[in-house]
Amino acid sequence: MKSRIVTFFTVSISVILVFFMAVYVLAVLKYKDTYFYGTRINGIKCVGLDVETVNDMLKSSGKVYDITVSSSYGQKETIKAETVSLTADYTNPLREILAGQNALFWVANIFNPLPDYVIEPDIIFDPVKLKEASDGLSVVKKFDPGRPQSLEIELSDNGYFLNDTTGLSVNPLNVSELIEREIRQENYDVTIPDYYFVLKDLTEEEEKTLTDWKDVSSFISSNIVYDMGAEKITIDSAVLSTFLSRDAIGFKRNEDGSLFIDEEKIKAYIDDICDRYETLGKVRKFISVNDEEKTFESNLYGTRIDVKAEEEYILSAVKKKTDEVHVPKYLKEGFVRGLDDIGGTRIEIDLTRQKLYYLVDGEVSKTYDIVSGNPNNDKATPEMLCSVIKKAEDTYLQGEDYKSHVNYWMAIYKTYIGIHDAVWQSSFGGKRYLTNGSKGCINLKLSDAEELYGMVELGTPVLVYK
Repeated sequence: MKSRIVTFFTVSISVILVFFMAVYVLAVLKYKDTYFYGTRINGIKCVGLDVETVNDMLKSSGKVYDITVSSSYGQKETIKAETVSLTADYTNPLREILAGQNALFWVANIFNPLPDYVIEPDIIFDPVKLKEASDGLSVVKKFDPGRPQSLEIELSDNGYFLNDTTGLSVNPLNVSELIEREIRQENYDVTIPDYYFVLKDLTEEEEKTLTDWKDVSSFISSNIVYDMGAEKITIDSAVLSTFLSRDAIGFKRNEDGSLFIDEEKIKAYIDDICDRYETLGKVRKFISVNDEEKTFESNLYGTRIDVKAEEEYILSAVKKKTDEVHVPKYLKEGFVRGLDDIGGTRIEIDLTRQKLYYLVDGEVSKTYDIVSGNPNNDKATPEMLCSVIKKAEDTYLQGEDYKSHVNYWMAIYKTYIGIHDAVWQSSFGGKRYLTNGSKGCINLKLSDAEELYGMVELGTPVLVYK
């Protein structure tokens, strides 16, 4: 019995030893080509992984090796990594770490933690593709020494500009060699030194062109903004360029050598602004609140610019190279400024419907019944585009054969046609104006006149139509 127990324990221990030996041997074989337990490389856990797998993981988690190229003579440009087949490869340093392992002692690393490894990759790229990308940089192409030399002041839709292809030249071969050298030193932010660029010699004619350009570029650098209200007009380089005179010899100059500024062209420019923005006395078309087109031949309302003052201002401003926002001087100014100087706040008087509409911001705020001038007595209220030119309370309207007291008076034409209360009228609206019409004024109920008087401002546009 005792011998059987001994035999059992002997066999069991042998089996266990064989099992652990097998596990040990299998682990030795595994760790011959993979990393020990606890191995971390560049922050990545690598236990049981081979070189190729870890290399792929590091490449995918690493930075992108795009190349930036800058210089004093051009904007910063980028050469994409994929354009030159530029990749990071960690194979060599990974193999060194693996070679430093002794697979026979893998058990020891379970109890003795390994250090975190930090490794740098080998950079691989295609030199031919890098040369092509380098030659394609704008700073290299722009300063190609093989380009024809030219230095001219030219005119475009944006004004005068200097077309300069003389400038500097740079050897493309030097640039590509510089970039390749920097990459091999693991520098991906490359600066082309100034000494790589060589200045070409200028001819006497080109020197004169540069002198002209210095004066022209200074002149057209002003930025005057005309504040027309709803619209802004920028007198920029495109406009300023039209004020200069040039012939085959060059830019016309004054006796003191300064650039000649053509005052006639300035006047023409101001005349054009006035033609677009002056409305006083012009025939005006308008869409009424009832969506009907109305034409006003008699236009007492509108805008008139002081042309002489603006000509003098522009001439002075361009000479001083002014940068500012300028509001023009007006001889007569509308209620609002801009191409639409009538605007959304106004009074419309419909003589046919016998209605007065008061609009605020384009929306009808109030509607009143009225009594207008009696056309059967040759006192019809005239159709016109005018404005509220005077307001008065508790006053008298007086003519050759009448003197009437009114509480609220809003004159719209000279001193004798206006909007006012008429307590003597027994009703308003309809056809009453044909029999009991006024002498040309717009009659309102007392309460309506009081309300309108409190809202309307001097200068408010008034449109009277049938």
